[in-house]
Amino acid sequence: MESTACFYDETAEQLGRTFQRAGRRATELERGFTRASGGVNILTRSVGSLGGVLGALGIAAVTHEIGRFGIASVQAAGQMEQLRRATEQIHSIQSFLFR
Repeated sequence: MESTACFYDETAEQLGRTFQRAGRRATELERGFTRASGGVNILTRSVGSLGGVLGALGIAAVTHEIGRFGIASVQAAGQMEQLRRATEQIHSIQSFLFR
């Protein structure tokens, strides 16, 4: 009977150690998940920041193109005005020559 009691005591101790190891491993696993979750959060914030940077670059590019379009429009308007004046001069010369 004594050997049976020792067997159960040893089995209970082994079972206790097994639960302790499992508990430590679960704690380590939880820490790993926490670190991984933190990494995912950092990655998410980085991607969000990258999106903001890309958005800012996109806005800068669009603004630059709008500026170029404005300059081209002003140049085209100037050329149109030159063409209008030249056409008026040609008409006035023709009117003078062919009276």
